[in-house]
Amino acid sequence: MSQPRAQFELEVSHAHAIAEAVQKLSGVAGLDGGPYGSVSLLFPGERVTGMRRPNPRDGRHLQINILVDISAQPDLYRLAEEIRSTARKACTELERVDVEFSDAVDGLSAAPSKD
Repeated sequence: MSQPRAQFELEVSHAHAIAEAVQKLSGVAGLDGGPYGSVSLLFPGERVTGMRRPNPRDGRHLQINILVDISAQPDLYRLAEEIRSTARKACTELERVDVEFSDAVDGLSAAPSKD
């Protein structure tokens, strides 16, 4: 008989590590919090936007909403796989990572001017 796994709870440190790692990838302009910040992980006194748990009782399943940088001309299938892999490296307890491309921006025109 198999042993039940211990319950894993996604913590704010995990969320920050995932967000930081994913945002470094080429083709990712940022994480998208959706309308009114509705795509967010809520922690005591803190909100991490651009990610959510589809099932609040399952900390091993995460959805990440991505703003795609189209100036990088990413292959979206490969980018999604890279995001999944990067998120799992940042938090090894994750079993399932859903990637949603919610918007696209031209990273070159979205960059702040240096004037």
